[in-house]
Amino acid sequence: MVRDIFLLKNKNKIFTKTLLINTLWHTLVTLLLFVVFYIITSVFISNIISDNFNQILTDKLKYLIASVELEEDTLIIKPEFENYDPELTSPAKFPQFLQIYSSSSEILYKSKNIPDGTQLPINCPSIEDKFLFEDYEKENLKFRVGYSKIFSSDSNTFAYIQLSCLKTQADIILDRFFILNNLSFLIIFIIILFTSAFLVRKSLKPINKIIDTADKISATNLSDRIALKVSPQDELGRLQNTLNNLFDRLENQIHLMTHFTDNASHQLMTPLTNIKSELNFIFRTELNKDEYKRAINKINEQTERMIALVNTMLLLSKDRNEYKDDSSLFNLTELINNSIRKIYKDENIVYNLSEKIYIRGKQDYFVMVLENIINNAVKYGDKNERIILSVKPINKQVEIRIEDFGIGIPEDEKDKIFTRFYRSSRSEKLGIKGYGLGLSFVEIVIKTMEGIIKVEDNLPKGTKFIIILPRIILE
Repeated sequence: MVRDIFLLKNKNKIFTKTLLINTLWHTLVTLLLFVVFYIITSVFISNIISDNFNQILTDKLKYLIASVELEEDTLIIKPEFENYDPELTSPAKFPQFLQIYSSSSEILYKSKNIPDGTQLPINCPSIEDKFLFEDYEKENLKFRVGYSKIFSSDSNTFAYIQLSCLKTQADIILDRFFILNNLSFLIIFIIILFTSAFLVRKSLKPINKIIDTADKISATNLSDRIALKVSPQDELGRLQNTLNNLFDRLENQIHLMTHFTDNASHQLMTPLTNIKSELNFIFRTELNKDEYKRAINKINEQTERMIALVNTMLLLSKDRNEYKDDSSLFNLTELINNSIRKIYKDENIVYNLSEKIYIRGKQDYFVMVLENIINNAVKYGDKNERIILSVKPINKQVEIRIEDFGIGIPEDEKDKIFTRFYRSSRSEKLGIKGYGLGLSFVEIVIKTMEGIIKVEDNLPKGTKFIIILPRIILE
């Protein structure tokens, strides 16, 4: 009861471990993408602002250079130079600061909005192109500065022209952008968390349906199947098909086990009933020596039948891998000559055997395969008719034929003879004893040896069993 309550609570959890893990993974991945986007956006905006400053400085530097002349190594500034822009001459909303200095850092000119006794940092950079741009900071103020050269008549550097502008407004814009992103981060995190939880829960819903359906399937309820409206090609569709196929196999195996148990019980009941009848007869009746012998012989006969039946059922109950032995190699021709000929020395069997035929598998089991088929040929055949056992190679395979001239097998029963406990209608009518297990064992062994077995009519009468197995060719 406690376990059932626990399972019920666990089943109805709002957040299971799988849901939490997947939700966290989704959230972390999404946040990582958000952070990457945030970084890329910040760099992009910073570059746009820097490019805008560079363009402004470039245009103004071009004009200023055109307003400066050199005469006999003397710098002459045209009158319109100082009147070009109020941002250079007086305080303004977006002030700009101009300095012209020699290569020896001597100030040749500075704009009027730079107070006396004050100068901006002097730098004589190596300018490979016409202009050079960089950032610097002075007294907690950030500047974007552009440099260019003024050349003398002999094309040597006469002076440097330096134009700076404050980046205060741009920094304010960037700071507001960063603050907005930081404030929105928590809100975005919460939205992503709940969205991820919703999407993960939705994606796990079909799996929960599969679990619910699987929970309903039991030995007494094998008919339920998973029925999701999904494509058979996607993962859920393949999982659904795989599980449904598994349930089909389980249902088939349970039905076979039930059928096997019922038939085994029935087959064991017959000799047990006969034994009990003979024992009751012995206990209740005064018998002479011959009658005792007859009764004991019957009990012994029924006991042998039960032993044979139990041994066969034990063989059939083994895992199929136990029938397989890829490491064992044997000479089929020698096996038949040494075992089958001795066992059936009193039977009319014609042998047509090719020499040196090697196959892979457990030879003890293969002897039992041949015995089962030959025993049937003897039981269902005419004593005056021969049985033909032939072995011949066909390329990389070997064909084994066992032909009899007996009562044959009806066409509609050929596919059923390998079913456990199945016995043909003709054998039942003729009262031929058997359990219907031998050919089932034969089929299992042949399949584990990667072979096939076929049943055909042996015209004009009788049955022909054909076994095809891989042949091992020894160099």
